[in-house]
Amino acid sequence: MRNRITIFFVLLALAGCRDRETEVVILSLNDIHGYIDNLDKVAAYVNMQREQHPNVLLLSAGDLFSGNPVVDFYADKGYPIVDLMNDLRFDASVLGNHELDYGQETFAKRVAQAAFPFVCANISADSSPIPALPPYLMLSKADNNILIVGLTQELPEAHSDRLKNLRFFSPQSALEKYLPLRQKSSLLIALTHLGVPEDSLLAERFGEVDLIVGGHTHTRLDSGLTANGVLITQAERHARYIGRTTVTLRNGRVASKRNQLVDVAQLTQRDTLVARKVREYNSNPELNRAAATLAGAIAGRVNIGNFFCDAIRSETGTDITLQNVKGIRLDTLHKGKLTIGDLYRADPFGNEIVCFDMTGSDLHQLIKTNYLHFNRIDLCVSGISYKIQPTSGDVMVSITLPNGAPLSSAKRYSVAMNSYMATKPAEYKLPPDSKGKSLGTTTAEAVISYLKKNQVIRYTSPVRGETFNTN
Repeated sequence: MRNRITIFFVLLALAGCRDRETEVVILSLNDIHGYIDNLDKVAAYVNMQREQHPNVLLLSAGDLFSGNPVVDFYADKGYPIVDLMNDLRFDASVLGNHELDYGQETFAKRVAQAAFPFVCANISADSSPIPALPPYLMLSKADNNILIVGLTQELPEAHSDRLKNLRFFSPQSALEKYLPLRQKSSLLIALTHLGVPEDSLLAERFGEVDLIVGGHTHTRLDSGLTANGVLITQAERHARYIGRTTVTLRNGRVASKRNQLVDVAQLTQRDTLVARKVREYNSNPELNRAAATLAGAIAGRVNIGNFFCDAIRSETGTDITLQNVKGIRLDTLHKGKLTIGDLYRADPFGNEIVCFDMTGSDLHQLIKTNYLHFNRIDLCVSGISYKIQPTSGDVMVSITLPNGAPLSSAKRYSVAMNSYMATKPAEYKLPPDSKGKSLGTTTAEAVISYLKKNQVIRYTSPVRGETFNTN
């Protein structure tokens, strides 16, 4: 009997010496932009993972809104995506720049409706209707504390009017403020909406971070990338992929971490509840109504932008129309039925048309500044064509009218652009003290109005902005 007791305590002691391992599975989406069609498959996969693994986190790296008119033009703007994310039981989402597209009061309502927290450590919203967002979360999985710090852009790419009374700070200084909490946690996750280049800089400075779950640049990182020992992940956009990161904790410390992307198109199971809700949200007859018929496809965002500029110039009667390429969010308008929903997907931001009185010289400076800012062609146009010749540290710009004549430097022109461009002087330089006049309609509404008058569209995509080199 005494020997049996001795053996029991020896075995107990040996068991206590074994390494205590915990596997944590982090599932993530980023830049959903209102695309709800895949969420029934995502929900089924998440549920399966939760059945198979006791320690699962589901995270969003921001930009839930702007991109799908089913969500953007719902009576309670943005609610469908929050409703479905509640069904998926997300643990957290970081604040993305497009979370503010509907205005601060609307976003505050979405925050109140969300069953998950929006986390952001580098924002101050004291004078805003947006409630104070938690800078971090400390979650527990199998007696291991997991620290999640939310970080967004210091200069959010959003309409300036929607950023009033909000202050943003350096994400690096914000992360540094909460690093001492690392000592109380087994795993530190930076949940970011910064983009891969900024995430890489963050990793190089803060090797204490174990994992960066990122968004903003819509980057497909099949197995993640590692910088300074920090694993950086991103899962493209529109819920096409699910990021799946497996972290093994041994005795409260990270022993290994690996990432893969799950291709949602290859999944076959669908969650019944979420599938039903997606069908109900999608059954919007107005968005499915044909606006016109395309005799041929319009391929490429620049060509779509040029087409929209032509339509807006026709509707507004302005001399020249400008559109930023980044404001176009579809790659192709396909031949055949062109629906109202297609147009709102291509131009989802609800920007108003603003008209400026500009000289040819002003326009020349705007195009030059724009190219130097982006180091590429960014402007779709109507009423002019332009060519840019890069030189050493500068560019030469030539602008011509549709008849081939050069744009007059002294003559004044009415120039229409969207309200986002009108508030970004570093990217779209406007004349000093110039004040634009809102035309009281959005860019998408003007295009829809044009299509109602021109039911069959035969459009040859023009080249109106190009670079050339004489060497």
